[in-house]
Amino acid sequence: MRKKIILLALSTVLGVGIAMAAEQSQDRSASPQVGQTADQGRGDPQRHVQMLTKQLNLTADQQKQLLPIIADRQQQINTILHDSSLSK
Repeated sequence: MRKKIILLALSTVLGVGIAMAAEQSQDRSASPQVGQTADQGRGDPQRHVQMLTKQLNLTADQQKQLLPIIADRQQQINTILHDSSLSK
């Protein structure tokens, strides 16, 4: 049962990541609102954990396990986004 919950959480994280990527590609053409930067609130692992906790009613133990996974995922995304050897 625990493995199913973790698998569900990871699937949700990937789904959220895909949705955020689609949203970001649409938002790139729009300028930020007054008082906001283009990257404000994006890529915060703790915020993702909070969102998933609310959606999935995660326990404190599940949150602790999920945070490093999401943080590592975000670091990998940032590495790819800032890799000048990749085409854009």
